[in-house]
Amino acid sequence: IKEIGDGMHAKIYLAKRWEEGEQETICVKVFKPYQDADQINCAEEEFRVSKILANHPNIIKINSFQQQMPIKIDGLE
Repeated sequence: IKEIGDGMHAKIYLAKRWEEGEQETICVKVFKPYQDADQINCAEEEFRVSKILANHPNIIKINSFQQQMPIKIDGLE
């Protein structure tokens, strides 16, 4: 739908997901291209930590994590 955040490592988009005829509003975090080897595991580590802290009230729920998944934004891939 639109960009709602831009941080040092990623951009956050408000999006709609269609699954089995159902529509759901979600947020999508898209990590920026990595500049050096130290940043390569940043997304994977964030996902692992989010699973450990999944029941904390200040941590958002991550439903899935996909590497190199094509994302369409405003009709572009």
